[in-house]
Amino acid sequence: MEFDNFHTPDFHIRSPKDWNRQAFITFIARGEDEFPRNVVITQEDLPAAATVEEYARQQRKELENLAGFNLVEEGVLPVQGRDVPYVIYSWRPANGKPIKQFQTYFVASTKAWTITGTALTSEFDSLLPDFRSIAGSFNSERNV
Repeated sequence: MEFDNFHTPDFHIRSPKDWNRQAFITFIARGEDEFPRNVVITQEDLPAAATVEEYARQQRKELENLAGFNLVEEGVLPVQGRDVPYVIYSWRPANGKPIKQFQTYFVASTKAWTITGTALTSEFDSLLPDFRSIAGSFNSERNV
């Protein structure tokens, strides 16, 4: 098996060359007992160059498989002088309370990023401005 080296400022590791690489970073609110509101940033390598619209359509199809998926809103968010697609949706995790999520997408050639803000449905609307602000601050070293 052939390997690639994966480097971040914090660690290095080898990974099989023919495996897809995804990276996740999660920010979780402190001191929350019931369900901690959070933001997850996912980065993945795409098999071929794609537009942000193509990537957003692909992600939307996957979201429709969530239990009780309900699309609330679709639109574009201005980020760094560009309009990037977003969706707001709700669903119910197995054995969990209903949650609502704000998800936006960024693509640069064969790299894609998804930023997802999550909260209990009952708390989501008050947090949406924060989720939009967090996503709006995204900046990559690549030309997104």
